[in-house]
Amino acid sequence: MRCTLHDAIADLLGRHPATLVALAERAGVRLPPAALAELADTDLSQTAPVELRADRVIVFRDARRRVLAAAIAEVQGRRDDDKPYVWPAYVATLRARLRCPVHLFVVALTPAVERWASRRIELETGSALWPTVLGPSRMPRLEESEAAEAWALAVLSALVHARAPDALELAGRALLAASARADEEERALYFNLIWTRMNEPARAALNMDFGGTRSECRSPKRNSSWIGLEPRAGVAVPRRARLHPRQPKDARNPALATKGPRNPCRRSTS
Repeated sequence: MRCTLHDAIADLLGRHPATLVALAERAGVRLPPAALAELADTDLSQTAPVELRADRVIVFRDARRRVLAAAIAEVQGRRDDDKPYVWPAYVATLRARLRCPVHLFVVALTPAVERWASRRIELETGSALWPTVLGPSRMPRLEESEAAEAWALAVLSALVHARAPDALELAGRALLAASARADEEERALYFNLIWTRMNEPARAALNMDFGGTRSECRSPKRNSSWIGLEPRAGVAVPRRARLHPRQPKDARNPALATKGPRNPCRRSTS
């Protein structure tokens, strides 16, 4: 599972709709229970003349398959001045197709993007669209027990707050919770993404807490998995397993073991 941060967060929201439901409730938007959620086609252009493709579309249906509501989730890592023009089309197109209330959520990864996305989108008809922005100011910092209950939300929080002073603590709680509930691919992906978003001191500290050294983890793609549920005393993070242990040069390249001096004709000067 190799993807960008944008794709990984969109995938997390699609796989675990309870995360979006919980965040929406914190923002004052009440969605149907997550148990009624299912993923829908993200291509909204079936009834539109231009291509409209949202990051994730989640539809809520009752036991009789009747549509109760729909949610559009957009992940924004940077400002995109095209979005205020296409977001209203997303909502209107999906609303016309499903004939139900449609909510637009924007997951903003930085405070600057959160401020930009929170602006009211004025429409020429006299109406307006105001997206529900889920940025750092609305992203909860979960305690250990809360993270264990909602590990996907804990991972998302760790990603959004990866540059905050408590980033290491949040990352440890999220990774501990994910180690017990997520599959191996997800654990590897989220560890690498959290590590990449952290600043250098936090990366070094996370490497130490996971039982590795900074040089081993310099490139997350090189060691793309971690295991272990044995946190060090006083450190609430799992230990990181080295997938490719360092070996002596002779072991990695047997030819070096039998090679003679670089210049066998060179005389000794003893």
